[in-house]
Amino acid sequence: MLIAVTAVYVFFCVLLIIVVLLQQSKSGLFSGGSDTLLGASSGDVLTRTTTVLAVIFVVGAIFLSIISSGKKTLIDVDTAAPGKTPLTEEPAPAGLGTLGASNTPMAVPASGSNK
Repeated sequence: MLIAVTAVYVFFCVLLIIVVLLQQSKSGLFSGGSDTLLGASSGDVLTRTTTVLAVIFVVGAIFLSIISSGKKTLIDVDTAAPGKTPLTEEPAPAGLGTLGASNTPMAVPASGSNK
């Protein structure tokens, strides 16, 4: 099912790219004072198609992320490995937690010697 949904999603992504490229470009970066982002502009067929495909794109991305995660939810992660809690650490093997090679801490020079 995941492969079929992904194929349909890729189809809509390619269709969205094509529709965006077919639109007329506006003259300037922020031109078109009468055009509003969410206002009551009439819009042509390509603008409305772009809006519908953009909504399908966002909803499809959310849907794919949900179904691709499978059954891994926050509750399932806690119960995935019974008997082990994810935040506990196992003790380190003997001899790995020391500073010096001979299992003795390294000497710190006295604060008065600045030679």
